[in-house]
Amino acid sequence: MDIRKLAGQDELVIREVVLDMAQKKGQVVHGTRALNEQTTTYLKRKTEDYDIFTENPKKSARELAKTLKRRLGNDFKVVKGGHPGTFKVKRGEKTIVDYTQRRSPIKSKKVLGVRYKDIGTIKKGTQKLVKKKGLEFRRTKDIDTLERIREVERIHSMF
Repeated sequence: MDIRKLAGQDELVIREVVLDMAQKKGQVVHGTRALNEQTTTYLKRKTEDYDIFTENPKKSARELAKTLKRRLGNDFKVVKGGHPGTFKVKRGEKTIVDYTQRRSPIKSKKVLGVRYKDIGTIKKGTQKLVKKKGLEFRRTKDIDTLERIREVERIHSMF
């Protein structure tokens, strides 16, 4: 079998399992995937991983890794993330999901039963990050995110 087809099938299984768990557990998807879910096709940005807020990130990461191992093989592991309260599910060296502890309620929007961080909340958070000292390494990405959100707002204002 063509390895690219197999990899594509694996990505579909991963998406299904991650989003199914997020829906069932009341978790909130944030980051690029949340923005992509609330925008039009030409404004979507490619992303490799899922960023999810949950009440118990270590437990969520372990549960996901166990399910993915059962479905796709044993090369999934859980590692502590670089930020406090964050755990990663990795396949080899590739991060599949970053689970971060939710410290307060998050304004979200449901799309097909899955909760995604609200685009207005993404905008406010990104505006703060752009101004924050020490985060210059991500400034280009954050400015791009704000430009995408402004375009979404422009399109919505036309209707």
